[in-house]
Amino acid sequence: MDQRVLVTTALEATWPTNREPVLFLGEWCRRFNRRDKWQLLDNEVVPYHWDEPGKLYIDYQYLQTLYEELVPTLSARLNYLHDTNHEDRYWRILVGPWLVKFLHVLFDRYESVKQLSTYSIHSSIVLTNTIDIEPANDTAGFTELYSTDLWNHALFAYILRELEVVDTLAFLESNEGDTDEDVDLNPTLLRSPISIGWKALGIYNKVALRFRRQTDVVLYLTYLHPFDEFRLRLRLFQIPCIQPVFPRFDETDIGATDSDRSLRDWRLFTNRDDVFVNILSKVIARHIPKVFLEGYSSLERQVELLPLPASPKAIWTSNAHFSDDLFNLWAGRQVEAGCPLLVGQHGGVFGLARFSPPEDHERLISDISLTWGWSEEGDHCYVPIGHF
Repeated sequence: MDQRVLVTTALEATWPTNREPVLFLGEWCRRFNRRDKWQLLDNEVVPYHWDEPGKLYIDYQYLQTLYEELVPTLSARLNYLHDTNHEDRYWRILVGPWLVKFLHVLFDRYESVKQLSTYSIHSSIVLTNTIDIEPANDTAGFTELYSTDLWNHALFAYILRELEVVDTLAFLESNEGDTDEDVDLNPTLLRSPISIGWKALGIYNKVALRFRRQTDVVLYLTYLHPFDEFRLRLRLFQIPCIQPVFPRFDETDIGATDSDRSLRDWRLFTNRDDVFVNILSKVIARHIPKVFLEGYSSLERQVELLPLPASPKAIWTSNAHFSDDLFNLWAGRQVEAGCPLLVGQHGGVFGLARFSPPEDHERLISDISLTWGWSEEGDHCYVPIGHF
C-alpha cells in the first residue's frame, strides 16, 4: 500500500507540492471550483463515517447521553468561575445552543480521524498559525467559525496529535492569504427598499413600546406575521407592538481581545476509559466562546440595557433561543424566577424526523412547545396551534 500525505481540509497550503500521493480526509477537501488542481493529484478520499447504515442514530443516542452528563458538570464549572449559583436549566438555556453544536461537531471530526486506522499515512502538514487559534466571541460567531477550513484544520491537527494516527506532523509557516480565501464570514445582505407603510409602523412601534407594562408577555421572533402578532397582543390586553431585534453581543466591551488562559486552565472530567470524552474534556475549555468566560460580566451588563419587562408573565420565541446570547441570558434569569418559556416550531423536520438534537434542546429548555399541528405523549407539554 502506498504511503500518502494526509490532507484534512481544502486549505491548499497544506497540500504536498512534490506530487506525493494524497489522502483526503473527506470530500470537503476537494472543492468543485478547484477540481482542475486536485484532479491532477494521485488522490484518494476517506469514506464518510456517517454513510454507514445505522451509525448516525447510534451515535446520536451516545451523544445525547453524554450531553446530559455535560450540562450539570459544565454548569457547576461556570458557577464556580463566575461565583454564581444558577440552576442547570439557566446554563442549558444560555450555553446549551453552543454546547450541542460543539459536541456534535467535535465528535464528527473525531470519528473522521478514526477512519484513518486502515490507511498508510506518512505525514500531514499543519499550519503554525492554527496552533493557538482564538475561540469565538459568541454563539453566533462559533456557528460562523466551525464551517471555516482554518478552524477545522486546527481541530483535526489536535485530534491527530491526541490519537497519534500520523507518524509525522510537518509544521509549516503560513501567510494570512493562505487560509480560507473563499470564505466570507460577513456576507453582504441584499435588502429590499423599506416601504412608507413599514416606516410608519416602525415609528408607531417605538412609541408603543414606551407604554409597555413590566408584566407584559414577551413575544420575540415568534415567526408570526406582524399584524397577527398585533392581534395577539390585543387579545392579551397589551398595547400592540413588535419587539425590536436585540443587538449582537458587543465583544469590544470584554476589556481584552485575547482569551484569558487563567479562565481556561481546566478539564471537565478526570480520565475516562472513553477516548473521545477525554479529548472533549481537554478541548472544551479552549473552545467555549468568550461570552461565557471572559465576556460573561460584559454580557450581564448589556442585558441590563435591553428594553424588556422586568417580570413578564410568559416568554414566547421561535428562533432567538438558538444563538442570541443576550436573549438567552435574560430568558434564563426569567425562567429561574418562575416565568414560563414557550418555544414555537420554526422548521418542518420537527415532529417528523426520527431524531433531532435542536428539537431535543427546545423541549428541554421550554415549558411549552407550540407546534404546527402535531403532539407527542410524555411529560412535556405540546400545544398544536397550526402553522404560523
